[in-house]
Amino acid sequence: ATMVKRIEPPASWTGADLVGALKSGMAKSLPYSARSFSYGWLANWGDITPSPSALALSAPSGVTGAAAFLDGTESWRNYELAASASIEVGTISLIARHTGTDSSYPVCAFSDDTIYLERHVGDTQVTIARKTYVPATGAREIRMDVSGAYVSCSSGGVSVTGPVPNISTRGGAGVSLWDPNPGTAKASITNFSAVPL
Repeated sequence: ATMVKRIEPPASWTGADLVGALKSGMAKSLPYSARSFSYGWLANWGDITPSPSALALSAPSGVTGAAAFLDGTESWRNYELAASASIEVGTISLIARHTGTDSSYPVCAFSDDTIYLERHVGDTQVTIARKTYVPATGAREIRMDVSGAYVSCSSGGVSVTGPVPNISTRGGAGVSLWDPNPGTAKASITNFSAVPL
């Protein structure tokens, strides 16, 4: 059986908007680079606002964060993600090999003072490794490498590396934002790229 995605275009869409949405769901090859975020990012949680210049993530009232996945990346295997993040409030994360099922996937989380390498399964997360760092002022350059079962998270010249057990061998790439205080998390991504490893 073949699964077909259904698109419900809003009345405000133009023909170009519909074509852009259809193209964004096509499989993306590596290397991949985006400086425009108008299409292709699928909201998974919280408020996601794509635009030509940035992908804005924010937590609405009563919610602790936001997450989005880049459509068409489900077949990616070993890759490096890099992003520029401007963070007002919260911990920003890069996500790899996400399958949308209950399979394990790795997450690199970047707080104000610590880099975390985590393994997520559904709502459960386990910290594999962590290291303190001093983030750059202004836009923060963050990176995640995933090759086999080994994952590395880095920013500001500091990296955390380790094996993440039982992760999927392939899966999509995404970003998330979290803060323990509901309705406060806010950040934007202005560059996002992926290269094969």
